[in-house]
Amino acid sequence: MRVQVLCFCFGIRHRSNTRFNACQGWILAITVVVAGCLLAGVPAEAQRREFAATYQVSGIAQSGDEVIFTLALKIVNNSGQSLRNAGIVLYGHPAQPMQEGPVLGTFPLIKSFPDRGELQVSETFTVPVNEYLRWNRGNQPRLVFLKPDSAQGTILEPIDLSPELGGTTAGKAKLAGGAR
Repeated sequence: MRVQVLCFCFGIRHRSNTRFNACQGWILAITVVVAGCLLAGVPAEAQRREFAATYQVSGIAQSGDEVIFTLALKIVNNSGQSLRNAGIVLYGHPAQPMQEGPVLGTFPLIKSFPDRGELQVSETFTVPVNEYLRWNRGNQPRLVFLKPDSAQGTILEPIDLSPELGGTTAGKAKLAGGAR
């Protein structure tokens, strides 16, 4: 009965004696398209970050096998909650794929960060040249937001990071001596 109703709605004549008629083809095609659209929306929503930021790099100087620079962030709180005493950590690239990268530094403690609020922070970091060069090859710095939870623990949330338009990013900045 449902097939007949759908066929009527689409103006297709139903032939009940055929195994796979035009109406069933349309229903299958529509089902596939609708399912594809629904599934395409799931990863985007699942990957929505609670914290999004743009960054800018300035004051770049090389000292031996290290690079010193200032990293400025404009970060937005999309977590749905106001936060107190939270932090941001800069991680390096892990030595092995399944390991956690080393902590390269932290930003100052954030006393208060309202939901849907925007915050600007900056800090000077010293990182290995190899790590900085990875950023120049298209990898973003890895920043994680540390927010306290109700059980007196800490939740680590990745920050969705993108370079600030028109500013200097790690990918645009050159090291002393022209190395990139």
